[in-house]
Amino acid sequence: MNRKLLLMVGICGGVMLAGAVGCKERKVVVVREPVPLQQPAEVILVPEAPPPAVVERRPPPPGPGYVWVSGYWTHQHGRYVWVPGRWERPPHRNGVWVPARWERTPHGWRHIPGHWR
Repeated sequence: MNRKLLLMVGICGGVMLAGAVGCKERKVVVVREPVPLQQPAEVILVPEAPPPAVVERRPPPPGPGYVWVSGYWTHQHGRYVWVPGRWERPPHRNGVWVPARWERTPHGWRHIPGHWR
């Protein structure tokens, strides 16, 4: 029994040593901000094009550092519905808002949600 245990320890040690010899320099990554996890976006395909964008009147920002997130058309229950714009704080420094858009495909119009970059 002791022989089997010693044999297993020897094999495991050899494997670990072989891995360490072949390892390259390791890099340490420090995350200072939480990384938001995004749910996969639902793919919406609609046969008709969305209406023209609504011209919105922006209220004053609620404070410094806010970015205007423009409104967009979404499709719910068989019709287009306007989602109004709003002021938001970027989730990280130098965050840039990429607006939602609709893109024509061979199978209909596909909604691409807005997101922070």
